[in-house]
Amino acid sequence: MAERIESIRELKQKAEECLHSSETYIRKKVQWLDEGGQRYCIWPLGLEKDRIEAPEETCAIASAIIILTTCGGDAAKSDPLVQGGAALLEKLQQDDGGWPSIPPRSGEQEESLVLDTYFALKALLEAGRNQESPSVQRAVNWFIEATNPKDGAWGFLSFKYSQRDDNSYVLSTCYAIRALCLIYKQTDRRIRDTVGRSLQWLREECRDPDGSYGRSSKKGEHSAIHTASAIIALRNAGWSEYSLEIKTSIKWLLENLTEREHVSDNYIIPLREAEKPIRKKRDIYHITFPEGYILQGLIRGGAYLLDSRLLVLVKELIDRQKKEAHWQCINRAPEHQPIYAIMDACLGLQAFIEEVDKKKDFLDFAEPMMKMQADLDAQIQKIDSMASDLRLVKDGISTLQKRTAVLKKFESLKKHLRKFAFSYIFLVSLVVYVLAGLFGYHQFEDLKTAGILGVIILLAALAQIFLGERSRRKEEK
Repeated sequence: MAERIESIRELKQKAEECLHSSETYIRKKVQWLDEGGQRYCIWPLGLEKDRIEAPEETCAIASAIIILTTCGGDAAKSDPLVQGGAALLEKLQQDDGGWPSIPPRSGEQEESLVLDTYFALKALLEAGRNQESPSVQRAVNWFIEATNPKDGAWGFLSFKYSQRDDNSYVLSTCYAIRALCLIYKQTDRRIRDTVGRSLQWLREECRDPDGSYGRSSKKGEHSAIHTASAIIALRNAGWSEYSLEIKTSIKWLLENLTEREHVSDNYIIPLREAEKPIRKKRDIYHITFPEGYILQGLIRGGAYLLDSRLLVLVKELIDRQKKEAHWQCINRAPEHQPIYAIMDACLGLQAFIEEVDKKKDFLDFAEPMMKMQADLDAQIQKIDSMASDLRLVKDGISTLQKRTAVLKKFESLKKHLRKFAFSYIFLVSLVVYVLAGLFGYHQFEDLKTAGILGVIILLAALAQIFLGERSRRKEEK
């Protein structure tokens, strides 16, 4: 146990180094965009690029802001990079209140996405935007109006979009719940009712009895990434980490950490370039880097800090950081450096660091407490050994007492014989005399012999009477 505590301290130090190197790397990759007297910060979605080639991508800008505020804390809110990125996100917000993956072409409307809108909303709040600001309130309204009228959950697109997929999904629903819970107030009935209905769908339709979750309400599709996502959403919605549902999901997640190799989610989009409308699946690569995301779920769900499986995951996450301070995603090219992987890794490591700081007193006192426990266990072992010896002694005494009881009976007989010896001699002689007479012993034909024996018996009887009387008088005195 002491080795594990020391390992936690070492992992925390390495995690802090990872955050520092990632923050430094993100700052190097920033570029400035000047538009009409306004200057904005922009980052590429893939950091292996030396310059911005694609349009401004919501996920990339939001991820950079979240990384900077996660690594830099409250002081980072006033950072020009954070404020420049937040200003660009506000500019990219669409009329419906949501954010698309990339800005729409001139004269077109791009579909707002649940995940991108969540990232943008979180980034704005991290940058210090007020919950009552117009951009934040418009995003909240978009989430409420984007729900599936059938079950109150979410797909990856708003259900107002005519060419959407008709299904609700766990990942998008969890992100939407988290978004609304960022600004939830008890007095806001719309948010409370929307979150409540979606939680009911999530728990009743998607949760397996073992506590796991899958991609959708179809049972048996469980994966670590979706289970972690559900745990985070439930905790953000106010569920206690001690609730049976959370504890069951944490137990399943710890036992199935390897269920993350082939995670794939997608949504339907129309191909605008085609002559006829064609629907196509667009994969969501964000969740193909699961380690940091799963770690967030475990920490938020209250997993035991000293659990070896949790510490192995933290070590794996730290060891996977590349020398360029990024993380590699599953099913992505080796040279690809996605910014969202850095974001999820930093969020996971920061959650671990905060949990270690929260448990600092426990860790500081754990070693002396464990030493005391070891000493106590040693004393208990000694007491158990002494108790075993005492039981053996007790058994020996019991056996000895039984044997002594038999000897006491013989001792009492011996004492009685000493005290009344002549009585017994008289009795034995009388018995012999009678038997000899009855069986006609030949010596009894001689009267002389019979008379002598009779006199002897008589003398023995008189002697016994005399001795008995004498003993009685002594006892009276």
